[in-house]
Amino acid sequence: MSQTIPDKIVTPIWQSLNTISSIPIGTEMIVHNKSTSLMILAEGTQPDVNSLDGVPLTSYRDNGASRIVASGSLEIWVRIKGNTSEGRLSVQEV
Repeated sequence: MSQTIPDKIVTPIWQSLNTISSIPIGTEMIVHNKSTSLMILAEGTQPDVNSLDGVPLTSYRDNGASRIVASGSLEIWVRIKGNTSEGRLSVQEV
């Protein structure tokens, strides 16, 4: 288990998960949605502003609330789907 970093705030605007977590691109990490908002993860270049393409990260109440980002992945982007103002995301380097 690696050191816990503070939760990250996610908004409806695409944000680089690597940048906001300070975890280098290509590093394996675990991502856990701690909010009731549906989030979306995308890999590669920054998605278009209105894009909803990517892998859903369901709310903390569901089985799909956690994802492992594999070692060697491209840059990871995250946003909230919908009009919720923000949500909390736990990120941990593996």
